[in-house]
Amino acid sequence: MLAPARRTALSSFKAASPRTVLFSEQAARCIKSAHVAKRHFHKSPANDFYKALWQSMRVKVPWVDALAQSRQQAGQATVEDGKPVKPDLTPRRMSDSYFAATLPLAEDKWLLDEYLNASGRIRLGTLFMDLDALAGVVAYKHTGDTVATVTAAVDRITLLNPLKEICNLQLSGQVTYATGRSSMEISLQVAKAPADGEKVKDEDVLITCAFTMVSLDPKTKKPVAVAPLLIETEEERRLFQKGEENYNAKKALRKRSFLEQAPDQEESNMIHSMWTTGQPYKVPGAAIQRSPRIQNMDRTVLRSAMIMQPEDRNRHNFMIFGGFLLQQTFELAFCCAASFSHTRPTFVSLDPSTFENPVPVGSVLYLKATVAYTEPLVRAVDGESSKRTPYTKVHVRVDSKVRDVEHATKNPTGVFHYTFLVPNEVQVMPTKYAEYMMWLDARRRAQDLDPIIASRFTEDETSAPHLKDRGFCSPIVDSEQEAKKKKDEELAREIEKVKKEYEEKQKRKKERQKEKEKEKEKDGDKNKGKEKKKKDSEDDDEAEKEKNEKINDLRKAAEAKETGDDSPRIFELHKNFYQMRINRLRNIEMTKRNAERLRNPASFPSVPKGDL
Repeated sequence: MLAPARRTALSSFKAASPRTVLFSEQAARCIKSAHVAKRHFHKSPANDFYKALWQSMRVKVPWVDALAQSRQQAGQATVEDGKPVKPDLTPRRMSDSYFAATLPLAEDKWLLDEYLNASGRIRLGTLFMDLDALAGVVAYKHTGDTVATVTAAVDRITLLNPLKEICNLQLSGQVTYATGRSSMEISLQVAKAPADGEKVKDEDVLITCAFTMVSLDPKTKKPVAVAPLLIETEEERRLFQKGEENYNAKKALRKRSFLEQAPDQEESNMIHSMWTTGQPYKVPGAAIQRSPRIQNMDRTVLRSAMIMQPEDRNRHNFMIFGGFLLQQTFELAFCCAASFSHTRPTFVSLDPSTFENPVPVGSVLYLKATVAYTEPLVRAVDGESSKRTPYTKVHVRVDSKVRDVEHATKNPTGVFHYTFLVPNEVQVMPTKYAEYMMWLDARRRAQDLDPIIASRFTEDETSAPHLKDRGFCSPIVDSEQEAKKKKDEELAREIEKVKKEYEEKQKRKKERQKEKEKEKEKDGDKNKGKEKKKKDSEDDDEAEKEKNEKINDLRKAAEAKETGDDSPRIFELHKNFYQMRINRLRNIEMTKRNAERLRNPASFPSVPKGDL
């Protein structure tokens, strides 16, 4: 029924004249243009996002203009190109380079999208990018724009107090060590943004770190001297001495490198012991098997490759800025630790790492992450004995190399060392000499981290972690207890209010008494005034005693409230975990019954007898 109609329509379309078809196309274009003209375009709120000041200062020229300028200058070399830059070496104060800015994460949800990961926590890799960009801003405030400043090393990035809520963050920093050489140390911190007129509290500091920046001649690419610091206060002297200690520690670390000297006797014995322990597992057909918690180091490797795009360039337009490398290496190290431990790692610290060679725009960056060292987390008990916890320190080493697109050249760009804490008992085992050297190097670095881990991960944070996992159980809140708690709080507020009113009454009473005494002294009735004064003094003593008793009672109640444990005592186990336990018990029981049946001959049918 439909076929003839379709053929008729097709034949009528073919029979239409070219003029008719042309008119139809023109009409369609006019209708479409009229429809578009009536639409009102507006900027979407998602595109109207906040951009931090240090991000806009990182790149000043669009890539198209920078590329055009580079091509234009390539054929216009002048005689002045070879003249070195003469920077201003006048000593500067630390405060001259101080810079602080606020990330309004609690106010801008679109901005928050860039700083949150899939689980709703702060994305540390993005903060690392901001820290490197901020270090560049601070460096240029100290050196000026006549020199080119690049990131040479990251001395350490330490996570002190993890964020437990979404809030505005303040990023600040200043030059804390500069002696007139080409390098300078910049100390940075990330903290909860304080209120106006207040200072940042120690418990609000999220991250502390130090970057080493080097100034170069923008034409010759050779190091140039920077202005030294002018020390004025004791706090500045303390920061300067700390920077000097970091500088000497980096020199000592280079001397201790295994490229400079062999392992000591203790480390050599340790390597030999590990090697002999692993030999029985290599025998074909051996009866013993290695624990599944132990993995060979070469099985933990995770790799990535990416091409460098202009959007991640630094201020000099043709090199990738160091913050991008920090973000990429951190996220790869996180994935490596997660795949190795089968848990969600907790970041502890980025150990001193160096940027060896620049990464050009358009090149290919190769990253290789390896679990280099593991160590069980041991906590001291009573200052003497030690207690082993179910946590393990995992040290991940990330090697980075850069190649041009044609893959004709290959240069190392840096080695980055990340330390994580995982809630699982795992161990990595080296099998080759190069892996043993990586293991020993990571072991030395892990020993320097022990004080940081001991101060951060306390008994409360590592005990009963399953009760804090919302996927495992949920606390059962007693409504009556919560109501009683609210009543107690209201009662405490009322008592405080009564106490203030009582003090105000006493104050007014004393003022009236003073006025009466002045009047009586004028009238000459001094004896009565003395008796009245004595009586009032006794009343004041009693009132003062009563007030002190009330204050002591309030303090005792407050202390009892602070020392009490308000955490939930009753939890509801989620159904899926409960069902998993039931299934496991059923499987165990079924396995036992099957084993008993196999051992009992009566469970099998007898062999038929006689002729078939």
